Amino acid sequence: MKPQRLQRLGALLWAAFLGGACSMGAILALPPSWLEHGAGLRELSLLFFVCWALALVPAIVTQMLVLPPGGGRP
Repeated sequence: MKPQRLQRLGALLWAAFLGGACSMGAILALPPSWLEHGAGLRELSLLFFVCWALALVPAIVTQMLVLPPGGGRP
C-alpha cells in the first residue's frame, strides 16, 4: 500500500474513533427522556442536532490529518 493511502486510512480510522467517543459521551450525558419510546419531536430534533454537531468533530479532524503540511493540494 502507498504511504499516502495509509495516511488517509489512518486519518479515517482515527476520526471514526473520535466520532464514536464523542457520540458515546453525548448519549451518556443526555437526559433519559430523550431516548425513551414516545419522545416528542422536540427531543428528537435536539438529539439529531447534537449528533450532527458531534459529526463535525471527526470531519474536521480528518480534513486536518489528510492535508499535507502547508495546506497544499494532496
